[in-house]
Amino acid sequence: MKIYPEHLMAAWAMVQRGSRAAGVDGITTDLFAGIAMEQIRLLHRQLQQEYYAASPAKGFYLPKPTGGHRLIGIPTVRDRIVQRFLLQGIYPKLEQMFSDSAFAYRPGLSIYGAVDRVMAAYQHQPAWVVKADIQQLSLIHI
Repeated sequence: MKIYPEHLMAAWAMVQRGSRAAGVDGITTDLFAGIAMEQIRLLHRQLQQEYYAASPAKGFYLPKPTGGHRLIGIPTVRDRIVQRFLLQGIYPKLEQMFSDSAFAYRPGLSIYGAVDRVMAAYQHQPAWVVKADIQQLSLIHI
């Protein structure tokens, strides 16, 4: 995949619209904005030369409504930019391979669409059933 700084800038623009939370480096999207150009150039160089390494995610436990806890990981802003860049580059190719019946984790699709699809298929099924015993069936072949 060819890497252009413009694609990283587009990924940064998407990241800015998301969570402002800081990763393990303590840098929020607001702080990153002040060093964005420098960091985008650095990311571009690291990705081009294949020596980029992701940082560990900042983890915390979020209580579940049903009890227990869920571990949440917050990547650094730099890592979010790289993740978004990869998603924008790879997803269109993957989308072409997905089944029309796959609804999970796809933009614009949801469980409601899946339920609608199942209900439509159910409603268009024939309304009859045949019960037959073919164990003793004898056919005359001509």
